[in-house]
Amino acid sequence: MADPADDEPGLVSAAPADDEDTGSLVARVKDLADDTRTAIEAELAWQSARAGYLGSHAGGVAGWSALALLCVFIALLSLAFGAILALAPLIGAVLATLVVVVFLLAIAGIAALVARGRILRIKATAFPAKASPAP
Repeated sequence: MADPADDEPGLVSAAPADDEDTGSLVARVKDLADDTRTAIEAELAWQSARAGYLGSHAGGVAGWSALALLCVFIALLSLAFGAILALAPLIGAVLATLVVVVFLLAIAGIAALVARGRILRIKATAFPAKASPAP
């Protein structure tokens, strides 16, 4: 009986692959491995360059941020001192100091509660509690 591939030109024979096809497949896999290695090396080089750029600018950002925070701290101290001076003639120096301290502690307490709430929300989102198994 004749092979169907010989009779009809559109059909491809299901004959086993020749050694050339196997070599070609091996060559393709080697090329794929080389391409993958090249892509990984390029990505590592890109990330290394990016990290170097960020690292070279991190010191300047940290310095200017520290200066800004220092100025804000001094401004808040000045505001507190000014509030004490403004209240001292009205209610006395000791009571004015106590009022300003209590006010600042109240603001600190509110800020701490807000921060705690945000930490708990982040914790619940990032690390959800594992459901306990049903009895």
